[in-house]
Amino acid sequence: MATTIKLVLPFPPSVNDYWGSRVVMRPGKRPFIQTFLPKRGKQFKTDVEAIVRAKYPRLTPTKRRVSVHYRLVAPDRRIRDLSNFLKGVEDALTKAGFWEDDSQIDAFSMERGPIEKPGRIEVEITALD
Repeated sequence: MATTIKLVLPFPPSVNDYWGSRVVMRPGKRPFIQTFLPKRGKQFKTDVEAIVRAKYPRLTPTKRRVSVHYRLVAPDRRIRDLSNFLKGVEDALTKAGFWEDDSQIDAFSMERGPIEKPGRIEVEITALD
C-alpha cells in the first residue's frame, strides 16, 4: 500500500525570483557569473522547513521513490507558467528533510487551482512501492 502525505505550503516564488545571478569581477582575472539564493528564496525555504517540521517533528528523509502532485492556488490573476514554481518547492522540501534529494521524484503532475489570497501550493507526495 502506498503512503501519501499532503502539505499546504505558502505561495512559492517562481524560478525567476527564486534564483539570482550577478557578475563577479576580480582584479586580474576573468569575470564570472555567480548564482545565489536571494532573500525571498531563503525565506521560502525557511518557511517550508518550519511547516514540515511542525507537522512531522520526527521526520527523517525518505529513501523511497515518490510521485508528487502539485496544485498552485495563485493570489491574483497574473499570467503564470506553472512549471516555473516546481524547482523552489522541491528544493525547499529537500532542505526540510522530506527526502534525500528531489531526484527521487519519478513522476509529477501539476494543476492550476482557483484564485485565492494569499495563494498557496498544495503538495501531495506518494511513496512508490
